[in-house]
Amino acid sequence: MKSKTIAILGVDGSGKSTVVNNLHFRYGDRCVVTYMGYKDFEDSRIKELKNKRFATPIIVFRIYRCFWRRYLNAIKSDKIAIFDRYVHEIFINAEGRFRRINILLYRYLFPMPSLIVYLHCSAEESLKRKDDIINEDIFKAMKRRFDEFFLNRKGVLCLDSGSLSSDEITSRICELIDKSF
Repeated sequence: MKSKTIAILGVDGSGKSTVVNNLHFRYGDRCVVTYMGYKDFEDSRIKELKNKRFATPIIVFRIYRCFWRRYLNAIKSDKIAIFDRYVHEIFINAEGRFRRINILLYRYLFPMPSLIVYLHCSAEESLKRKDDIINEDIFKAMKRRFDEFFLNRKGVLCLDSGSLSSDEITSRICELIDKSF
């Protein structure tokens, strides 16, 4: 089987990890789950920058290198690769003069998943689900950027995690996986 990749995306509190865990439970040894977020970077220089903003092109390159390693480790078998988050966050959240570099790296240097699933709900619902969001205004601005990028985008399965249960979302994704893969 050719490598099949599924990226589950959304802001904090949208239900990504719950759905990823459900998919992992459903597919078991037929899948591999990989976290593609900003925790536990393999590069010690990035670890040193914890709680600082990533602004320089060198740091962005190091982050992409870590993501590439994670990606390659996930697809090296013939299993379904399920990603909890994906590289989209790098350029969606990028600001300032290096935003363009982030967008170019994303568009031209990273493979797109076979299936992109965007989980969304109201910002208030996400905030109820997560108690570790420090700044609500920054979070809401990020949520708007995610919605602007993903909602109504061709090739993206958008599911409302505010109105659908995690089991319903998992079932819809599984239907696509079973039909397509």
